[in-house]
Amino acid sequence: MKVVNLDPERTRQFRYNLYSMEGRLIYSSPLSLPPLAEIDLQAGHAIRNAVGVLAPSVYLVEIVPTDPSTPYLMWVSRYSSIRVAIILRLPLGPVEK
Repeated sequence: MKVVNLDPERTRQFRYNLYSMEGRLIYSSPLSLPPLAEIDLQAGHAIRNAVGVLAPSVYLVEIVPTDPSTPYLMWVSRYSSIRVAIILRLPLGPVEK
C-alpha cells in the first residue's frame, strides 16, 4: 500500500490503522510525511500470530489525515505469482461523509 502527501509545502500527519476481518483494531501508528513524500506500508501480509507465525488473512487498512483538508493519495497494489497486478486508487482527500 502506498500513501503520498500531495502538499508541496507542508509536512502532513496521518494515522495508519489496520483492522482484522472482525473489525478489531490490531495495529495503529502515526505517520509523518514531508512535502510530496510517499511511503510504502504493509497491508496485513506481515502480521504474525501469538507464536510468531505469519497469519495470512483479510485486513482493512485505514489512513486518517490529522487535518481533514490534507491532499493525499493512497492506493493498494496486489501482485500475484501469475504476474497479475490489481491496483485500487482512492480519491484525493478530503472526503465528505
